[in-house]
Amino acid sequence: MDKRDRNEQAFETLLAENLPAPPETVVAGVTPGHRALRRVLWGSALCTVTLQVSGLQYILPTVGLVLLLLGFRALRRENRWFCAGFRLCGAWFACAAAGLALRAAIAPETASSWLGYAAAALELAVFLCLWRGLDAVQRKAGLPSGKSAAALFFWYVLLVALTFARPNVGWLFAAVILAAYLCVLRSLFRLTRVLDESGYAVRPAAVRVPDGWLAAGLTAWLAACIACGYLFFGSYRMDWQPKSDSLSAEAVEIHAELLALGYPKDAL
Repeated sequence: MDKRDRNEQAFETLLAENLPAPPETVVAGVTPGHRALRRVLWGSALCTVTLQVSGLQYILPTVGLVLLLLGFRALRRENRWFCAGFRLCGAWFACAAAGLALRAAIAPETASSWLGYAAAALELAVFLCLWRGLDAVQRKAGLPSGKSAAALFFWYVLLVALTFARPNVGWLFAAVILAAYLCVLRSLFRLTRVLDESGYAVRPAAVRVPDGWLAAGLTAWLAACIACGYLFFGSYRMDWQPKSDSLSAEAVEIHAELLALGYPKDAL
């Protein structure tokens, strides 16, 4: 390599080190960081679905949890709150998979007790991380701290409390809760646009496994957990013994005493 080639190579290296990073790839007007935040918000919306129709109370929250996991994975380098949210989403998904496996077996009441409490605690922790993570992003972007993420967290606290307390909630109160939730979500989706307009770019973390492959792997793992519940935990070994219809001597004596006292024979 002659001197001219070495100089050209040194010049290209200097340019690569000092030029600003290339702009993010924009798909349909949405940056990757914007898309990751939207995944988190859509996931949080689906996790609240409790429609008791054809298994949707299990399917839609699971889809929402996968969206939360993918969104937090892309945002985990943004701040420590998003990183914690990503890890907690993984624990939450494992807890949900175990719960569905038990529900597929013969112990649904077990899945709805201690696993339900664990999932509720992880859910609240995830949305606490979302609140604090969005607050940190707004401060870095030079925006005033918003109240929407905090309102979302406290809305979830109310929802979990109502779920475990099981009060007799009227339709008017339920409508007010739903309207408040929709207002909070609308405000949060507007926040993603405000961040783009402010010039602050939420840069997603580099990943080795594409989102599609990760979602497929999580779905396969969940299906395997449910299949194991059906195949291996569907029955217990029991030493069945035939029940004898004959009465013991003590029972015969009591039977005669009750008849002598005038107890109805058909009741005996």
